[in-house]
Amino acid sequence: MKTELTISSSSTFLSKTMAYIPVAILAFISPVIPIIIAVGIAIFTDTVFGIWAVRKTNPKQFKSTILRKGLVTKLFFYQTSVFTIYLIDKLILGEVLALFNSIPFIATKVVALALISIELVSINEKFEIVHNKSIIRGIKDFINSYNTIKKDLN
Repeated sequence: MKTELTISSSSTFLSKTMAYIPVAILAFISPVIPIIIAVGIAIFTDTVFGIWAVRKTNPKQFKSTILRKGLVTKLFFYQTSVFTIYLIDKLILGEVLALFNSIPFIATKVVALALISIELVSINEKFEIVHNKSIIRGIKDFINSYNTIKKDLN
């Protein structure tokens, strides 16, 4: 029995194999997707607070080109660093770190937490620029005013 490999059969094999590559890539990066989304939400929220702070304090200073360059640059570098740490964590450090703790992808989560905390500090700074108090103080004041209104209604 003679088996011949023809061009049509090899191209069919190649096309079938190529169809699985996106699925394999998605399966490989799926653990980091929620982390990347969380970092992206933090960046987006900081950007919204930045626009709000500039509009409240000095509206003439707002320029969309600066906003776009800053947002795109920050998204690119933050997301790239999270993804790079994920690759290092998955391919190199994962097994070593698993000896010391049971949290999967701990290095990726620590880096993402650091980046998100940087964004939270920035959000708080912008809130302080507009309201002259921190977000925590603003939330406490809001709750106290709500409780006062509630007492007045009763």
